[in-house]
Parts: sequence; structure tokens; C-alpha cells
Amino acid sequence: MLDTTLSDADKYPLKLADCVVMGLHPKKAPSEVVWSSSPKLVVEDVPLLGFTGDRFYRPMWVSDSMQDYTGTVMAIDFRPW
Repeated sequence: MLDTTLSDADKYPLKLADCVVMGLHPKKAPSEVVWSSSPKLVVEDVPLLGFTGDRFYRPMWVSDSMQDYTGTVMAIDFRPW
């Protein structure tokens, strides 16, 4: 049997698990945020519309120092089925 796991991962490089879910101030953000995929950090109270096995995670650590935002970036990956 052919295992296509690795090629399937390349088809969908944007994973929900790569996102850090946290509340933020509208004008400032922590200067450092550390990501982790620990089961203790799974966010359960946000609807999950991704692939099977995808999860959202809270940050493992957030620095106390805050900085003003320096810009905004937004991207939407839309592929009609």
C-alpha cells in the first residue's frame, strides 16, 4: 500500500496547530510568544473547522514586555471546491 502522508502534508502547508490562539490588546502585543503543542494547551472553546486531528493551542509562555504593533498582515487562502 502506498503511504501518501508526507505528500498530503505538502498539499496543505497551513495548519491550524501552527496558530497561537490568545486574547490581545488592540494596540499592543507581547514582545515574545512561545508556541507548543502540549495537550495541556489545547483550546477547547473555539470552534474547529479544520482537518481531522487539527487543534488550536494557547501559548506556552508570553513575555511581560509589551510593544506597539508595527504593521498588519492578512492573507486568505481560498480554493473553491
